[in-house]
Amino acid sequence: MASTNETTDNFDVWLVWLKRAAYISIILFISIILSYFFNFATWPLTMSSLTADWSAFGSLLAGSASFLGAIGTVGVMLLGIKQFKIQQAQIVAQTKRQDNFEEKQDKKWTKENEILNFQKYQMHTESFNQRLDGLERKWGISFKDNTALYISMFPNNDFYSLTYYSKKESWISELDIYLHQLHNSVKEYNIKPRAKNFFHVAQLVIAVENALSFNFNDADLNYKNDNVLKLQIKNTQKIVDIGIDTANKLTSFSKYQSYNYHNLKFDIKVFIQDIEHSVSSRSTYVKGDLLDFFVLLDAATKSNMPIELYDLYNLSMQQFNSQETSPKNDEIEKHRQLILTSSLEVSEQNFLIEKLDIYNNELLTKSMS
Repeated sequence: MASTNETTDNFDVWLVWLKRAAYISIILFISIILSYFFNFATWPLTMSSLTADWSAFGSLLAGSASFLGAIGTVGVMLLGIKQFKIQQAQIVAQTKRQDNFEEKQDKKWTKENEILNFQKYQMHTESFNQRLDGLERKWGISFKDNTALYISMFPNNDFYSLTYYSKKESWISELDIYLHQLHNSVKEYNIKPRAKNFFHVAQLVIAVENALSFNFNDADLNYKNDNVLKLQIKNTQKIVDIGIDTANKLTSFSKYQSYNYHNLKFDIKVFIQDIEHSVSSRSTYVKGDLLDFFVLLDAATKSNMPIELYDLYNLSMQQFNSQETSPKNDEIEKHRQLILTSSLEVSEQNFLIEKLDIYNNELLTKSMS
């Protein structure tokens, strides 16, 4: 802006000098005309009829006025340039005012958006916590860390940006996967209650519980039963029900695309009854991983019940209760042979032998301690 003012001042100086030059030119012009009259006019004055006189007089006027005309032309040009500079300065000033206004408006809108995003983020987290609170009151549980569950589902949400769509890989997506796998495994177990199928159902129930990450408000319910595959036997049905209810409420909240759990039939009663039967008939004798082996044997033999496997039960319990320093190799081998010669499927036999080796190592450790 200062440069524009300086340029305008320069034009004003030039115009003053041109004005002075114009005055001088006018005086000179008048002086030349008067000198012409005094030197060439005849008295009294009469109009000449000779073209040569008029031609000479025209030449005089043209020569006298040319300098004055040049000054006028330069003056008009300078006035035009000055007016252009003024208009340009006005445009620049208007643009600057507009830019300042827009900048202030942008700052105002940014501030309003930040406040709006803060309110939306606050409402979203409160709505999420309210859903968890409802689940806690309904089932008598306490989620271990509501904030961690929220961040897992919406890791990019903060006071500045918000999305209502949960991350694809989060605890709610894991819960959704575990529940659908559990549904299929329970269905398979009810059709064919074998050891492998039993193991899959139990592990998926545990996976559902771990994904939920909660504690029961009743301290007695939080006791981790060490009898069967680290499964909380008395809470199995409740854990599944909590998982289904949580998934139904939070998948809709997080816009996560999943199946409708109401259409899935979790017929887990047969599985629970098998656990209770196996544990109640043997928990007075054994606990821990070896009991898992007996329960898996029950599940493996439920369909066919080959009579020779009852000897395996007896040998295992005798070996567990034995005061000897180590299990006898021939008894371990007999365990294997009883399984291999049974009418179980090959996959079932391999599954039990794998578990048997693990539990025999446990027995070996127990006998050496």
